[in-house]
Amino acid sequence: KQKKNYEEQEMVLQIVDNFWGKITKEGKLIENAVITQVYCLCFVNSNTECFLTLNDHELQKHEDSHLEQETSKKSIDVLDYYFHKCVKAREFEKSRIIKFTPLHSCKLELMRFKALYNGYLPFSVKTAVIVQGAYVELQAFLNVSPSTLNSMKYCENITIHFPVPAQWIKALWTMNLHKQKSLMAKMNRRACLGSVYETESEPVIQVTVGTAKYESAYRAVVWKIDR
Repeated sequence: KQKKNYEEQEMVLQIVDNFWGKITKEGKLIENAVITQVYCLCFVNSNTECFLTLNDHELQKHEDSHLEQETSKKSIDVLDYYFHKCVKAREFEKSRIIKFTPLHSCKLELMRFKALYNGYLPFSVKTAVIVQGAYVELQAFLNVSPSTLNSMKYCENITIHFPVPAQWIKALWTMNLHKQKSLMAKMNRRACLGSVYETESEPVIQVTVGTAKYESAYRAVVWKIDR
């Protein structure tokens, strides 16, 4: 099949950062790592070699005409990297430039690497559990850090999971004449932070922002906040 020639060639990159952290009960971050995935979708003519660079600390040590030195930009340490087979891995080890011949109109994971995070956490979640006989109450509080508030930045699509033991799952479902469905709570600004202080015979979920419900796919109560 003859490959298509593009008058205007295009490359689309998607970068996904996955943060992992270990936090003490006092809220101090003691261990962390960021796994970054770079996805690529190209509409370019055949055998076209492309390249891209990262704000790589090692690259800034090299004098290279492909990248102008900008001291104002923060650099990162690119660790434990993995490349797609279309990338010239040995070239990266020499020059720290990612050179590759992309697959035609195919989205692929171009590279994946690990980096360390030296910034602040935008928010933290603190929980408390009250157990009185068969009565169990879980309270969760989301605290936004002062640095986030002062910087006028915001977080979107926040999802917090609270794993549920197998023997508690039935308590989080309701029955009607037609089907079984999960308990769900929508935003209720009049609700107290946490939960109801009266002991109820039926389980209750309340939130002051976002929505919360038990999701069987995760075996957890999932709290979702749009922004």
